[in-house]
Amino acid sequence: MEDPVSCVINAAICAVREAFSPESPLPPVGGGTSKVRVFAGDAAPLAAWDAHREDCECGEPFLWVRLMRRYRTHSFPTPYVGPDPCPKPIVAAIEIGVGRCAAMSMEGCDWTAYESEAEISLDDSWRVELALCRVIARLKKDGCSDTVATDAVIPYGPEGGVVAWIGTFYAQV
Repeated sequence: MEDPVSCVINAAICAVREAFSPESPLPPVGGGTSKVRVFAGDAAPLAAWDAHREDCECGEPFLWVRLMRRYRTHSFPTPYVGPDPCPKPIVAAIEIGVGRCAAMSMEGCDWTAYESEAEISLDDSWRVELALCRVIARLKKDGCSDTVATDAVIPYGPEGGVVAWIGTFYAQV
């Protein structure tokens, strides 16, 4: 017996890795990586990443996949709360994201750094959206889920010296 959500998580990891591969024909503007961290739970992955510590590899993006929640549904993607939920289909809400260190200067504005960050951030937002589309295609191809929906790709930061983009999708398994 295997948890069908595992297939969804693995497809998301592959899609994020492909979208941010430094070896792709069109590599990420701010640099890429093949490292994708996996989280499950309520806490935002950015809370686990202190971007400005020496051991956190600020020179490359912080990529993640997070199982946000799982629930039963009667009408996808809405959660079902009611009697006899177990025969209802399971839905996994999955977050994918990319975080990068942001320019932090105590001595005034560095407009060149801000402009560079904006270009990188625009590319990152596009790649999160690309990863969402790739995960949907992969889920259907691999037989993990034919019922998938996406939500908006939203920004985070630059509070705490981090700029990030986060996308969410829902897969019925």
